[in-house]
Amino acid sequence: MTSLSRLILDPGHPAVRADLADVDSLHKTLMRLVSDHAGPTPRARAGLLFRTEPGPDPVLLVQTANPPDLTALPAHYGTGRTLDLTPLLNSLTPGRTVRYRITAAPTVARSAGNPTPTPSPESAAARSPTSPATTPSPGGSAAPPPQDSNPSPSPPSHAPFPAPA
Repeated sequence: MTSLSRLILDPGHPAVRADLADVDSLHKTLMRLVSDHAGPTPRARAGLLFRTEPGPDPVLLVQTANPPDLTALPAHYGTGRTLDLTPLLNSLTPGRTVRYRITAAPTVARSAGNPTPTPSPESAAARSPTSPATTPSPGGSAAPPPQDSNPSPSPPSHAPFPAPA
C-alpha cells in the first residue's frame, strides 16, 4: 500500500519552525512516521519521499510505502490527512492518458572519484521537452490530454494530530 499524506503545519510551533529551517531536522521528524523495524535501510524500506508545497502556509506532502503514524509527530505540530494511493496506482495501465503536475529538481550524483560527471544519454533524454502526458497533433504541436471522465471522490477533511499519550 502506498500512502500520501498532506500535512498543514502550525507555523507558530517551535518544532515546525526548526524543521522548516533545517531539512535534516525535518527528515528526522518525518522518519518518526514510519515503523522502527525498517531494518538497515529504513528510509528506502519506508518509501519516504517528501516535499514542501509552495504557498503562504507551510504544507508538506509525504509519501510512504505504508500508512504513516501521524500521532508520532509532536503535539500540535499541525493537521493532516492520509490517502491510500493503491487504487490510483493500480488503475494506471499502459496507454492510459493521465494528467499530472510535477515539480522536478534535477540533481547530479557526485562521488569522490568522479567529482564532475558528464551527463549520460539517458539523462539527456530525460530532459527532453516532450512530456509523456501529451501527444503530438498532426500539425506538430503537442495537444493537451483529454479530461478524465471519472473524477475522484472528495478527500476527507483535515483532522488535528492527537496529542501523544
